Amino acid sequence: EDECLGNHSCDTNTTSCANTFGTYECRCLHGHRRVDNFTCAAIPCGIIDIALPLNAHLPQAVQAKFEVGDRRVFTCNSGFMPSSNATEAVCIVGPLVTQPTATCE
Repeated sequence: EDECLGNHSCDTNTTSCANTFGTYECRCLHGHRRVDNFTCAAIPCGIIDIALPLNAHLPQAVQAKFEVGDRRVFTCNSGFMPSSNATEAVCIVGPLVTQPTATCE
């Protein structure tokens, strides 16, 4: 009998249910680590290097720890303007980060 087809206690947002002989186990999804037998948590990105374009900077207040879902928006230096709205890096799941693609012109 597939224990995962019925009621199970796996957190469906962070784990997948794996049927085993007579029972089941909750396996962490990619980018997550175990919290308990039924739940996992996203791995934070930590302190990362964001590929900033020339003539850009990050405000010092946002250069600390980078958690899942956090956004880091760069600012162009005085006299420069961003080429598009793609001025942010987003922590998807440790250490996967989307990088900004705008330039400062």
